Amino acid sequence: MYDNTFIIEPELVKKTILYGLSKGYSPDQKGNDLNLGDLSQQLVLNLMYKK
Repeated sequence: MYDNTFIIEPELVKKTILYGLSKGYSPDQKGNDLNLGDLSQQLVLNLMYKK
């Protein structure tokens, strides 16, 4: 059905949000997008590919 089978897991979303909060992101304040940069060293990805 889809060409790209990459799925973003809820745990990755949670880790990203918590990392942003630890770096000063506040969802209650209006402002520009928060650029977190390269998160490959901060977040561990468990990638599973099904074929």
